[in-house]
Amino acid sequence: MVISKTTQAAIQHYARQQTHLRLVKNEQTYFEQLGARVGSDIHYHGLFRFRPKTHLVEADELAGYMIDYIQAQMAAGQSESAALAQAEQVFTVDAPDNPLVVNPAYHQWQTYYAQLEQVTYKLLTLIFGSRLLIGTVVGTMLGVLAQSRYDHRALGWVFWLLLGLGILLGLGLGLASALKAAWSER
Repeated sequence: MVISKTTQAAIQHYARQQTHLRLVKNEQTYFEQLGARVGSDIHYHGLFRFRPKTHLVEADELAGYMIDYIQAQMAAGQSESAALAQAEQVFTVDAPDNPLVVNPAYHQWQTYYAQLEQVTYKLLTLIFGSRLLIGTVVGTMLGVLAQSRYDHRALGWVFWLLLGLGILLGLGLGLASALKAAWSER
């Protein structure tokens, strides 16, 4: 089915308005991925030399989805203007019937990244805790050895000093490991 020029112009106008907004609040969408790609190009080429209008790429993508939707509605027997009005209602940012949000593949993608974040947080907690434990054990062992050589007893001020230094060593190792893991995730 062929869509008239006025309907195509209305679709482009609507798509440009909508792509300034997010499809789902607090979640990354396909359009944001396109924006991130263009953002990396801006960073690579320099901010002042290369200023694309990223929403135009996103508007073309949304217009393509809307044209397909309108053609499907027209094939079902709906008029072009009614199909355009329904498409504008369906593709609104917070519409529950938005096919870009209701798509099961989209929900699988969101679930995958939500689980990935949980795994990353657990990994960072385990790394940090293990390094802190290692530092505490090393500080305790060195403290007992140094205190026994210095004073011939197990606990004293050298023990507590080296235990504190061991805990600081564990904190430092934990922070360094967490930074390395977080940096590799980025």
